[in-house]
Amino acid sequence: MNYKYFLLISILILFVFNGCIATKQDLLNVNLEVRELRKEVIGKLSDNINLNIEIRNEFVAEIEKLQKINADIRDNIDNQVINIDKLGGKVEEGNYRFQDIKFNQEYLDALDKKLAVIEDKLFTLLTSTNNIVNQSYSLSPEQIYQMARSDYSRGSYDLAISGFDNIIKNYPDSSFGENSYYDMSVAYYAKKDWEKVNDIIDIFISNYPSSQLVPKAYILKTKAFRKLGSFEKAKEVYNKILKDYPLTEEAKIAKDELDLMQA
Repeated sequence: MNYKYFLLISILILFVFNGCIATKQDLLNVNLEVRELRKEVIGKLSDNINLNIEIRNEFVAEIEKLQKINADIRDNIDNQVINIDKLGGKVEEGNYRFQDIKFNQEYLDALDKKLAVIEDKLFTLLTSTNNIVNQSYSLSPEQIYQMARSDYSRGSYDLAISGFDNIIKNYPDSSFGENSYYDMSVAYYAKKDWEKVNDIIDIFISNYPSSQLVPKAYILKTKAFRKLGSFEKAKEVYNKILKDYPLTEEAKIAKDELDLMQA
């Protein structure tokens, strides 16, 4: 860092102006001071990382609260619809219920819009924060991977995908590269983006054909095909699993699924 070089130059200039020659002990003392300064800076950087993570978690917690409110209101509307059906001929009370539902629906629509705006802002902020943290503080592939897994567990699939993509692009040869491909496909499956699931799995298998995760990836691929209504393609993948990976647990799953499809 620039301040270390500035410190060293300042000390050397001081020695020259005083007509002194730095002794070995003097240089050792300077080295010790530089090391102490380096420790102090690293400590401050670590504090900044922790602060960013705390802010990140607070935003995620707020989103989860809004999502719970959203779900509660939807449950309330469902219950009121059931109540209206039970009222039958009680028109006046039915009209009252209808107006109540209309109000709740309008409130719910407004809440949905606010939630969408907040989620977009949060995703932009956290993606930016992740990039700044990763670039400025040199997080390890393992740390980035664990953060992405944590985002997936919270249901923040876009953030999780962003983290896995970071590892794939910047640390493809790390031990977390192939896991990130597979976990990214799982995240897209959770988002119900079946086409993207198949695209990611194809790239994964092309890059890591010998990975132990390949049979699991093929099983996930069959699920995506079935969601798309492509049952013949799913059968082809099941047969490939039986042929290429006959001794795996996935082969047993493939056989069972084929039996059910042919029954």
